[in-house]
Amino acid sequence: MTTDLLSSLIEELILTSDQVCLPGLGCFRAQLVPASISDRGYTINPPYRKLSFSEELPEQEDNSLAQLYSQKYSVEYARACREVESVTDEIRAELSHSRSLCLKNLGKLRSTDSGKIFFVADIDLDIYPEGFGLQSVSMKNREFSFASMQQESPRQQEEFKQNGDEPRILVHPVSVEQSTPAANNEQSTPASNNEQTTPAANNEQSTPAANKQNGHKGLKVLLYTILVLLLLTVAAFFIAREYFPETLDKLLYSAEELELLNSIK
Repeated sequence: MTTDLLSSLIEELILTSDQVCLPGLGCFRAQLVPASISDRGYTINPPYRKLSFSEELPEQEDNSLAQLYSQKYSVEYARACREVESVTDEIRAELSHSRSLCLKNLGKLRSTDSGKIFFVADIDLDIYPEGFGLQSVSMKNREFSFASMQQESPRQQEEFKQNGDEPRILVHPVSVEQSTPAANNEQSTPASNNEQTTPAANNEQSTPAANKQNGHKGLKVLLYTILVLLLLTVAAFFIAREYFPETLDKLLYSAEELELLNSIK
């Protein structure tokens, strides 16, 4: 028998038993933990079975491992007992040497410096078949409003009352104001609401994109204007240079500079 085989036998037995013992070493015990609510009251946790290990052995000898091994693998009971004891001795020696031993699909057995043995279960260990499919429920964002109650048909409301499953109504200041009759009267039909709010929503959604496009267009116009003015300036300079050189010289040079230029020429 190997350690993995022993782990599979323990896993199979613990599903239907509250205790599985390793001769001379200790016992695995399964304890039912009832459903609970988190400290802040936001989460409801389903019930589950917690697996732990204790070095205390019962007064009455438990040979369920040897019996299951004998029946499942057609091994003589006396031989099955010897093999279970042999694997248990190997586990004790491994814990004494490395302080830790992995049990497949269950968790890890660990040993302290003083020799005390304890068990750390795997996070995804599930030994509670009756709780299959149960999950934690978050109540943080779950509430019933007056509007949702009004949407229920009279037949559904009557079924709630007969079954005693009438939902609890959690009222907040904002939801009360929105659900008052006056507010309901001021509101229009769903079709008119859609007609009134859809354009506004579209305008709100399209405003950033429209602003971005207008910004790009304005930048392009500014660049084109600067480019055209630059070209016009260069063209005007060459035209004046060609047809009105004296006027251009008067604009560019002072009287002394013109006399100097004329004397050089």
